[in-house]
Amino acid sequence: MWTYRRRLRENRRLIITYGVPSVLGGLAGAVLLLSTSERAFREIVPFLILLACGLLVLNEPIARWMTRRAALHPTKHAAILWICQLAIGVYGGYFGAGIGIMMLAAMAIFLPEDLQTANAMKSLLAVFINGAATVYFILAGRIDYRRGGMMAVAAIAGGFIGALAAQKLSPRWLRTAVIVYGICIAVYMLL
Repeated sequence: MWTYRRRLRENRRLIITYGVPSVLGGLAGAVLLLSTSERAFREIVPFLILLACGLLVLNEPIARWMTRRAALHPTKHAAILWICQLAIGVYGGYFGAGIGIMMLAAMAIFLPEDLQTANAMKSLLAVFINGAATVYFILAGRIDYRRGGMMAVAAIAGGFIGALAAQKLSPRWLRTAVIVYGICIAVYMLL
């Protein structure tokens, strides 16, 4: 997030608007995870990631259509993304893999912002989703602190390096990289 601090400052209103469903969804997903079986989410996750990749592939024609519709119904744009962000939050609190891809796909379709701004917002909203879920897991006594600590350090380092690299890519190359990554993760999870 630090590498995107300028873009985040410029979009505070959007961050607050979509931060609320992120936190609520992350909390709901965490509750759902601890009340359902492991098998249930393992079976659906690869398909959700592939769906997000498909949305990202189709985002330009869909975004053009949505932009025309937004001129007629400007409040529908925000409401649809709010609902999408809530659903992504639930999914993120439940499992988490691919939430970045899903958020980028939703923002590319429903927001007029560029992909770099969407990537910045995605990074912060992921913190809200994962933070809400983590607080719930801590309160429920379900955290392995040794493993979780190692994963947190690796995720922060990878996120910082990835954000620096992403800012140097054109939007088309960034979109392609995200799609390829998503497909690889989905295939891995299917296998």
